Amino acid sequence: MALCALGISQRSGVKNLDSLQHYQQALPSLQKTLQTAQDLSSDGALLTHFILLLYEIAAAEPQGSNLWSQHISQLLRIFVLRREMFDTEPYSFLLWWVCNIDTHALLCGTGDGELVEEILRYNMFPIADNIIQLNGTEACYDPSTEEASAMPAVLEFHRKIEMLTARLGLLARDLRKEYSSHARGEMKMSRSTISDHQRSIRDLQCLLRRTWTEQMPPYVVLGLGNQTLPTRARGIFDNSYVLYRASIIYSYTSMYPTQRLSASPFLDGDPLFDHRYGTISPFPPNNEEVSNSAREILSLTREMIRSGYHELRFAVFPLFMAGFVSQAAERLQTLELMRNLESESIGKNTKATWELLEAVYRRQDETSEWRDLGLDVGWLDVLSERGLQLI
Repeated sequence: MALCALGISQRSGVKNLDSLQHYQQALPSLQKTLQTAQDLSSDGALLTHFILLLYEIAAAEPQGSNLWSQHISQLLRIFVLRREMFDTEPYSFLLWWVCNIDTHALLCGTGDGELVEEILRYNMFPIADNIIQLNGTEACYDPSTEEASAMPAVLEFHRKIEMLTARLGLLARDLRKEYSSHARGEMKMSRSTISDHQRSIRDLQCLLRRTWTEQMPPYVVLGLGNQTLPTRARGIFDNSYVLYRASIIYSYTSMYPTQRLSASPFLDGDPLFDHRYGTISPFPPNNEEVSNSAREILSLTREMIRSGYHELRFAVFPLFMAGFVSQAAERLQTLELMRNLESESIGKNTKATWELLEAVYRRQDETSEWRDLGLDVGWLDVLSERGLQLI
């Protein structure tokens, strides 16, 4: 009821308190019924917390509190308890979606990735066959069709890219904590420590590339080459396509403060040591790889909008990353594409994202050092300054 009332309110543009009242009525009732571990591990508890999570995401104000994180934490407890009860999570597709949400919040610096970190640690990330068999997906198409043949391979490939993206976000979280402690004088970072950090980033970059080039299912390669990949399978692969490229951009630009500045190609290969953060870059960034990734994200997003594709929410963060590294001539185009995605948004997240991108562009224009590149502008810094909560 809360979600329905919220949806009506947002579509009409008229503020309505009915959704909040339904939500507030659900919380005491939930707390009263969840008294034991058995209660908490029930299907009802799982489904209720998932719906409440969706409500918090949809209702969240970009500069408000992140109450959704409480439901993420509770869902982690539920999934761990249910792991002891079932060999395979009966609602694997819900676990998949919650991991996706937590990873996105982690990349945006809004969440700490606690859930996805535990899911990876205990090897609980759902495999494709379980998602298809247990969420009723098989009822959406004839099992004998080409669509059904393609889905397991495409989903499993996307699973690998999703897990690597989560690992990238967790590494970035840890690096940012260390660099922030160094900047505050709470710890000293040696050059060898910083070199180890860079090596960890390189290792994940290599693993991402190797997964993309070597583990893509032959069926997917053939289907893409002949433009015959079935519709639903192509939609999932498009998600993998932009997520992979966004991860590559993120790995070169957003892992720690001043990463773009410390890895500038204009330093003639000499390491730059930034005494504010202790950043050092013994290797130059692959600017061609970053630029190509941005162009490919923009190209695919344009094509999806032009073809009337209906599941565009997954493209918002990749499009933001592409926009962050785009040249000045591509800025207006990127912002326009993002505005086109707003109709598919859950709540106000897409609007907040393109407003953040506009703010980053303004900061890049205002900066006096590295004016043409905006290398000393970090989007996570701008996000924090504006008090935004993206998910």
